[in-house]
Amino acid sequence: RIGSPVSNQRDHQRRETDYSKKRKCDILSLVMETPNRKVYLNFTKPYFNIPLVIASNLDTTFIDSIEQVQNKKLGIVKGYAYAELLRVKYPHINFVDVENITDGLQKVKNEKLFGFIGSLATVGYNIQKNYIGQLKITGKFEETWDLGIGTRNDEPLLNSIFNKAMDSITYKQRQEILNKWVSVNYQRATNYDLFIKISIVTIVIIF
Repeated sequence: RIGSPVSNQRDHQRRETDYSKKRKCDILSLVMETPNRKVYLNFTKPYFNIPLVIASNLDTTFIDSIEQVQNKKLGIVKGYAYAELLRVKYPHINFVDVENITDGLQKVKNEKLFGFIGSLATVGYNIQKNYIGQLKITGKFEETWDLGIGTRNDEPLLNSIFNKAMDSITYKQRQEILNKWVSVNYQRATNYDLFIKISIVTIVIIF
């Protein structure tokens, strides 16, 4: 019995967790290790290390340092593994719980939040699907979303089998799998207004 990959919907994640606790689900194919989950799951080595990024409106410049957003409201999906970890590491940042990634991105679009934090894969996919020309990825955290396979911990043989399977997949193959499902470009924003003003002054001086 295999649980579906980690969804961007919180109710799906809750069902997977409940099923695992009750031993109705033997394997979670894409899950992040946390202290609470270790009570009922074993984890393989991560096979995806996906950066956590910030999505914001188009007029936002590239965020070089997390200190730039310490007074801003940043949405984060309630109940996700990295939400608790980020709150501990960055207590000065105003994290706001949202129901799911769609809720978070929509609130950014409507300027109720400065930005939304999520994995590069899910945020990039949703922007390309629903918010092209409206939102963009403007920065990233040092942390990554380390995803592996979770197996019920009363069946240790399962964990051993899947760890061996992970060892047989090369780094290149993992990247190819990830790139097949998401291809995202994010780059430093250029201050075009400043560029235009400098160009005009330069032309005037030349003349």
